[in-house]
Amino acid sequence: MNEDGKLIRIFPALSGRNLTVEDMDLEVAVRNALKRSGIHTLDQLLQLSHPELVRIFPNRELPSYEDVIHCLVCLLEGTEKMGTSSPDFICEENIGNTLGESKNV
Repeated sequence: MNEDGKLIRIFPALSGRNLTVEDMDLEVAVRNALKRSGIHTLDQLLQLSHPELVRIFPNRELPSYEDVIHCLVCLLEGTEKMGTSSPDFICEENIGNTLGESKNV
């Protein structure tokens, strides 16, 4: 997989944070879908590409995908408050485009 296609490219400031999926502010169904797919930590989540993340959710439920992106954006905003800056282009609507994928994968 191309390194540029991973979520870590969008959220580099979150790399290395010691968070489990349970610690993230996600809906229970979203957390369970991630765990069933073998994603148990934030670092594992950041290694996914947009298509891999979308495939995790039953029937490609985009609200579930958007919940994950929203959680990552909120985590990043918390990091920014601690003095770590993030790219200006980060917003939920632009994540898929930035990774070079359409949300309708």
